[in-house]
Amino acid sequence: VATVYENPRNRVMISKVRDANPFFHFMESMWVLAGRGDVAFLNEFNKRMADYSDDGKVFNAPYGQRLMSGFGIDQIESIINTLIRDPNSRQAVGQIWDVADLELATKDKACNMQVVFRMRSGRLDLSVYNRSNDVIWGAYGANVVQFSTLLEYVAAKVGVPMGTYTPFS
Repeated sequence: VATVYENPRNRVMISKVRDANPFFHFMESMWVLAGRGDVAFLNEFNKRMADYSDDGKVFNAPYGQRLMSGFGIDQIESIINTLIRDPNSRQAVGQIWDVADLELATKDKACNMQVVFRMRSGRLDLSVYNRSNDVIWGAYGANVVQFSTLLEYVAAKVGVPMGTYTPFS
C-alpha cells in the first residue's frame, strides 16, 4: 500500500480512535532529527515508550540514530550533500534496517527500512519503505510526523520546497 501525502505539512492525524498527542509526535520528531536513541527523553512525553526498549534505557532501532550515526556515517548529511551536488541524483538513500536485526531478539526492530529522497519538478520528495506498519499507530500516526519532519529538514538544508511524502507499507 502506498499513501501519497501531497501536503506533508498536514502531519497530525485527528481521530477519536488514535487520540494522538501532537506534542509527543513533535518532540519525537525532534528526537529523531537529533539522532538520539535514549528512552528518557521520549518517556517525558509518553510513559509507554520504555515498553519498546529491551533495557528501558535505549532503543535497538531508533530511526534518527541509525540514519545519523548507526552505521558509522551521517547518512542525512550525506544525502543533503548529494542533493546539493547533484539535484537529479538517484543515490540520496538512507538505510535504517540493519541486517543484524534478522537474528536479534529485541522488542524494537525497525519497521521502516529505508528513506529515498528525489527531486521532482524542483521539489524534494521522500519515499519510505517499510517491512511492517499498522495504520493507526504507525503509518498515519507517528511515522507521518517523523518522516514529513525529516523531509522538511532535508528540503530546507538543500534549499528547495517540500514535495510529496510517500510511505510504502
